[in-house]
Amino acid sequence: MPLVGGFIYERDTYRSWVKLVDLVLNYGFDKGDYRELLSPFVVIDSTGKPHPFRRLSEAGLRGFEPPAS
Repeated sequence: MPLVGGFIYERDTYRSWVKLVDLVLNYGFDKGDYRELLSPFVVIDSTGKPHPFRRLSEAGLRGFEPPAS
């Protein structure tokens, strides 16, 4: 029976990627030439420091003006 789910909570994207690869290699199931893990859930908490995704969204919102109603 394949393992479904996996939860990773991390503050660094690289460390979360390493943990995800470790999770798949240790608990995933063989699918021919590769291993698979269904529905992993990764939360990246960047509270207190600027995060690249946040900067992108703030830059995109600067030029946005809501439509006049």
